[in-house]
Amino acid sequence: MSTWVVLTFMTNSHFFYSDIIGGTIDLLTFSRIVAQSLMQKFGTKPLSQGRRSLLAATVEHQARYDKSSHWPINTMHRFQSCRHCDKRTTYACEKCKAPLHIECFKMYHGQ
Repeated sequence: MSTWVVLTFMTNSHFFYSDIIGGTIDLLTFSRIVAQSLMQKFGTKPLSQGRRSLLAATVEHQARYDKSSHWPINTMHRFQSCRHCDKRTTYACEKCKAPLHIECFKMYHGQ
């Protein structure tokens, strides 16, 4: 697929979003959200255990606050550190895989 096709698709999608749906964000922000969403859904995990990229952190941050399909699950791992309070927990968010206590779950996701 050529770059022109992708840019045309993105521009037409933004026009549809702005005119039909009544969205208010600019084309650059719209393109970032679409790219991040596609990377989150279809992207592959890095092969090494290096430092996370800024884009990966942004995608995770966006998914954290989307208020959709976040459920606590018991991972059976004893030594995970809660992302909210830094204490040990066996629970995590099913969608964003963040280790969290049941008590910290709503506070972490901003609900």
